Amino acid sequence: MIHYLRNASVRIKLIGINAILLLLLFCMGGGFTYLFVSHIFLERVESRIRLASGMVAGNMEFAGEMALRSYLKAQAETILGVVQALYSESLRKGHGMEEARRRAAEFLAAQTVGKSGYIFCLDDQGKPVFRPRSWQSGAEDGQEAILRRMLKTGNGYIEYEWTNAGEAAPRPKAAYVALFRPWGWYVGVSGYRDEFSSLVTMADLKGVLSSVALSPGGLTFLIGSDGSLLLGNASNSTAQSELRSVYQLFVSDMMRRKSGRIEYQWKDPGSSGFRERLIVFQELPKFNWIVGTSGYVDAIYAPVYRVKYWIAGVFAMFFVLVAGVGHLAGMSIVRPLGEMTECFRRGAKGDYSVRSRRGGLDELGAMGRYFNELMERLQRQTDFLERTVEERTRELAHLNNEYLREIDQKNLAEEKLRLQVAFLNTLLSAIPSPVFYQGADGRFLGCNRSYAHDVLGTEPEAVQGKTLRDFGGTYSHELSSTIMKSHARLLRSGGRMTVEQVLPCADGHFHDFVIDKTVFHDREGKPAGIIGVLVDITERRRVERDRELLERAVERASSAIFITEEDFGLIRYVNCAFEEDTGLNREETAGRPFRDFAAALYREQDILESILASVRSRNVWAGRLTAMRRDGSVYEAELTVSAVRDESGKARWLVGVQNDISERGVMEAKLLQAQKLESIGLLAAGIAHEINTPTQFVSDNLRFIQDSTDTLLELVNACDVIAGQAPGTDADTEEFFSAWGKRAEEEGLDFLRDELPNAIAQSLEGIERISSIVSAMKEFSHPGRKEKQQANLNDALRNTLTVTRNEWKYVANVVLDLDESLPEVHCLLTEMNQVFMNIIINAAHAIVEKLKTEHINRDSSTGVLSVSGEMGQIHISSGVQDGRVCIRIADNGVGIAAEHLRMIFDPFFTTKEVGKGTGQGLAIARDVVVNKHGGTLEVESEVGKGATFIISLPLDQE
Repeated sequence: MIHYLRNASVRIKLIGINAILLLLLFCMGGGFTYLFVSHIFLERVESRIRLASGMVAGNMEFAGEMALRSYLKAQAETILGVVQALYSESLRKGHGMEEARRRAAEFLAAQTVGKSGYIFCLDDQGKPVFRPRSWQSGAEDGQEAILRRMLKTGNGYIEYEWTNAGEAAPRPKAAYVALFRPWGWYVGVSGYRDEFSSLVTMADLKGVLSSVALSPGGLTFLIGSDGSLLLGNASNSTAQSELRSVYQLFVSDMMRRKSGRIEYQWKDPGSSGFRERLIVFQELPKFNWIVGTSGYVDAIYAPVYRVKYWIAGVFAMFFVLVAGVGHLAGMSIVRPLGEMTECFRRGAKGDYSVRSRRGGLDELGAMGRYFNELMERLQRQTDFLERTVEERTRELAHLNNEYLREIDQKNLAEEKLRLQVAFLNTLLSAIPSPVFYQGADGRFLGCNRSYAHDVLGTEPEAVQGKTLRDFGGTYSHELSSTIMKSHARLLRSGGRMTVEQVLPCADGHFHDFVIDKTVFHDREGKPAGIIGVLVDITERRRVERDRELLERAVERASSAIFITEEDFGLIRYVNCAFEEDTGLNREETAGRPFRDFAAALYREQDILESILASVRSRNVWAGRLTAMRRDGSVYEAELTVSAVRDESGKARWLVGVQNDISERGVMEAKLLQAQKLESIGLLAAGIAHEINTPTQFVSDNLRFIQDSTDTLLELVNACDVIAGQAPGTDADTEEFFSAWGKRAEEEGLDFLRDELPNAIAQSLEGIERISSIVSAMKEFSHPGRKEKQQANLNDALRNTLTVTRNEWKYVANVVLDLDESLPEVHCLLTEMNQVFMNIIINAAHAIVEKLKTEHINRDSSTGVLSVSGEMGQIHISSGVQDGRVCIRIADNGVGIAAEHLRMIFDPFFTTKEVGKGTGQGLAIARDVVVNKHGGTLEVESEVGKGATFIISLPLDQE
């Protein structure tokens, strides 16, 4: 062979050498290219395998976590529904809330979550409502941060580490906390991480598992912490067989290694040979699961195999072409091969922009084009990968920035909200006026310390979640119902309202408040609740009432009162009595010296100096003197003068009180006599008149019975005489009966037979009428006992109507609408009879006032009233309303003027003519009902249409 080469021509040698060198170059370049390209594709395949396995693990872990959250949330909502049912049942049946809370706590304590999970319940202070069996005493010590986090979460899912009492190290847990607002309970459903797998339903993960695999026909499976096969995506019997085989062969290895790869040979049924498969598995630490996915190696690495065959074919073709050309390739091949080698070298170093400049249609030109195409493909793939990586990097960076921005915004919003809440709480606490705010459901959302301490007598935290009815000491049932109805109207109408109310406060006193209420809205603009601000006007009301009382007392005083500057200087005030007694009016006296009128007022000319001397020595001057009126009449007066001094003790004003005492004794005697006669005459005259009528017709009937008895006795005597003659014949007998019949007809026996029973019946009826009047009078006027007793108010009303009949029967009809099932009331019966009598007599007098001008006539000889036309009406009803006995006495008389309504219960106030009323009746009635029985006495009236007095008494008073 060597001899042949030695003797061969140069062309042959060149061809041979070129062929050998080209072959060697092709082999080296092809091998290098294959290794380089296959390395790139292998990295892509490996990246795809890692991405696929990571995606499977991430999806499974995410799906498992979502399933766990759903399970805990469903359990929490189910348990919350049971607690809500117990709460609603307690409200519906009227049971106590403590019993409902106890039953709810027992139910929660009996529940379990998984093997060792449990239900826990915290109050709004973070204290356990009850302790689960595995939550021993002291477990919450040192873990207040976790409890505060649970309270802050309110409704949501949290993960944390928890150490029970007696445990050396914390254990990872997860819980879903739900808030039960009526009781302020935070109910949590919790489980330990090492038991998460037992809480997840595998069916929820099947969809996620079946959607991923390394290659078509590949398997994905899930293995539990105990090595059991939890789930797989085998869709047919062949896949299921393979899944069971793989599980049995490799489960112990996967449980030991936790993550990694396994390669094995597998022959599908009906196939001619074995194919290599790859399993990639990875641990899910949160659930102690292992998730694995598999695929055929040749399918996974198919792109690498295709590149190998393609490169081998290209180099084989080049080798055949070069060998065929032979010598013609000669030296012309060396240089292009060098250029190509340089291109390959640069391409192998990653310079995919290198291109072969070799042209032509020969093999070297084709090789250059193929090389250029290869570089272009590699360039496109590289550019695509770079763009993809860059895009993914930008997306991740953008998402990361958005996430960080959202976290920052959330933190800023939370901090701002926290500061605002702290500021509002501080502001509310600093406001001296009581402030509260309620939700649309009527429950308190909060209040400031002034409202909680001063009004309700509790802490602000104890007010949240409660209603007005929960504070019965301040808001009675009736008042709370009225306020809640007004709040409902305000929420419907929107805007604001201002009301005045009197409330019993924590200091034990009643306070007058002006309450300004405003509706606030939620984010959607819907009414969310009411904010109320209370302004205590008790002192202002007291001062106003005192001032008003003083002004009214001074102005209406029967004594003449005047006020002057010091030393009887300018007159500053005179009342009505002064004008009436002296004849001087306030217009002509105001602003003038009192000394100008002294000579016209008093005979004693030096009396002023005597008075001033006494006042200067800090004494009150009092005495009697002779006073004169403007018309010259003289009367005896009693004058008292005292000084009003300033802060320095100097007398700045003089106040004089003067009384005409010339008729005091006479008037006092007359007034006393009038009061006695009014009480005696009001009852005695009416009762006498009522008894006189039945007595009259009883007397007439008795006279008729007496006359009829004499007649009957005469008939009896005549009968004895006729019978003594003893008729012996039939003719005598006939004559006897004829004589008897004639005598009976003469005496009117048939008339007596008809009328005597009627007369007796009418007499009995009259006697019963008299008896009922006397009985009613006895019941009404009986002094009774001083202590309260059970009494039937219906009977009391009937007795009072009987006693007062003479006052109303001529002017009004009485309509009774009494509830016969009315329960007895614990009361002072005699005093209640007096209340009923005063109101009924006032009603009759009001009807008289309305009818007297055109419908009432009084007989001058008998004094009896008669009504022409339609009479008035007094309607009396009784019943039970809101646990109280309610008596309504209504008339259609003249009514009460609006300016008089607030004064009708004042002592001595009356609208009747002088001499017809003392002004004591309604004042006494109100004292009996309100002060002695704890009830209410209200009046509704409209001028010209009548008045209605409403008496309300509690049933349970003691």
